[in-house]
Amino acid sequence: MDRSRLMVTLMMCLALISMSMVSASPSLVPAEQSKLDAWIDHNMKTYLADQKASKGGNNNSSSTRLFGGLDRRLTEAELAVKVIKVRKDGTGDFRTVTEAVDSIPRGNKRRVVVWIGGGVYREKIAVDRSKPFLTFYGDEDDMPVITFDGTALKYGTVYSATVAVESDFFVAVNIAFVNTTIKSVAKGMGVITAQAREEVDDDSGFTFIHCTIIGTGNTYLGRAWKERPRVVFIYTYMGTLINAEGWSNHGYAERNKTAYYGEHNCKGPGASTSGRVKYAKMLSGEQVKPFMSMTYIQGNKWLLRPPKYHH
Repeated sequence: MDRSRLMVTLMMCLALISMSMVSASPSLVPAEQSKLDAWIDHNMKTYLADQKASKGGNNNSSSTRLFGGLDRRLTEAELAVKVIKVRKDGTGDFRTVTEAVDSIPRGNKRRVVVWIGGGVYREKIAVDRSKPFLTFYGDEDDMPVITFDGTALKYGTVYSATVAVESDFFVAVNIAFVNTTIKSVAKGMGVITAQAREEVDDDSGFTFIHCTIIGTGNTYLGRAWKERPRVVFIYTYMGTLINAEGWSNHGYAERNKTAYYGEHNCKGPGASTSGRVKYAKMLSGEQVKPFMSMTYIQGNKWLLRPPKYHH
């Protein structure tokens, strides 16, 4: 792809980014997208009930010990929620998201909700490890957009992201992160994922469920950045931008044997499997179950439905 513009949009997506692969839960992500909210509510009721039942248990370890459902650190952080309002017109606490993030002290131990009013915010935001328990909550009536045109040439691949988050317990709701450049001179391909799993016993991985991938250009679902990437797309619409091969070994033929690239019940012109690389896995209903549970990302320990914050 010579001097063409690459645009990729992932919409309406439930992305499970795992740091711990565990057995499948009986409660799997439903095949019907319309049932997602009910599924989340069911899981939250179960987790909160488990948490309540566990409060009388013995906790004689450090403050980071997990008990019942939620991580104890999160339980404590949620007891004193702080809301910071960002509005472009100056009627909030800050005009920019960057200023709001900068105002949060290092070593923060409470849930901080950065409520973001409508509009387009041209900012490059980095949330480092010292600021956990942060929520970006966009105006439900006027979804804000955070956009920046960072490039790998200037910032490096990892840090070219418009919003880069390294902290624990981060949540983003009702907000669009847009990575864009006015003109790209890239030659070759674009990729959606570059998952960095290296060891057999590394339990990390990405799952994308009920997503929509649209745009222009020549795009792969993933490239084998490291030796043993694990990425699965489920119930996802894939537009014409997806290369027929689907996946790239990043120029390392030996990674054809070690990469775990899976697809299940995806639709759209880019989901055709006729040209897929041989090492791509078309997963059966039974094979895909471990990737469709909240336990894949240990959601019972940290994932809460955010309360509604009114402005």
